Amino acid sequence: MALRPESWRTKEEILADLAKAFQSSPQALAQNRKGDLAMDQWQKLFGRFVRPVLLAGGWIVAPFWGWAAFAIINGSKSMGEGLGSIGTTIFHPTQLLEGHGWFVSGAIIAATVVCVGVGVYHALKIDFALWFDLVERKLVIKEGRVEGREEQIFREGGKDPIETYYFDLKTERFEVNLQAYRAIDSGAAYYLYVLPRSRVLVAAEPKMSAANEIPVAS
Repeated sequence: MALRPESWRTKEEILADLAKAFQSSPQALAQNRKGDLAMDQWQKLFGRFVRPVLLAGGWIVAPFWGWAAFAIINGSKSMGEGLGSIGTTIFHPTQLLEGHGWFVSGAIIAATVVCVGVGVYHALKIDFALWFDLVERKLVIKEGRVEGREEQIFREGGKDPIETYYFDLKTERFEVNLQAYRAIDSGAAYYLYVLPRSRVLVAAEPKMSAANEIPVAS
């Protein structure tokens, strides 16, 4: 169970803690207040988007490159010829069986199916809503009282539970990290800066008592 801070903090201190949790610079927060996604935030989120894309592509392509390498080593072919032989093998699998036997052919086919399956698994994780948000680079600013929530999933064998943390705003829920969960004064009023399609929370700050008193993180 994560411990929440008990000591009283000013809103400026809460803002500084939130800035660290979301890795938001004062310049980025200034752009967020205008409804824009800052470039440093864009770069971080692009890395989040592209990771499953690269993993999917790598796993799917890897076995076919392996086929080409196998053809080059065993047939003294050039790289171009090795890659060209992939199409022939796919559409004429009997050639693979005749050339390498059932055992080797079965191992090649099994490895290919597993790699493609893993690639498809990662492809299903690609967040296209996030991609469109990154293209537009616009944020939705939400305002209201935020409650920090923690959920635990207990695992078998006495392993540590899986803990997930959220900010609840009215009927909406946004997943956050532990540092952000610990940073807020639960139940107080905040501004949340959210990507409209993927619903990713990119920054947060406490709402000041006066409308023109928005603190800037240092």
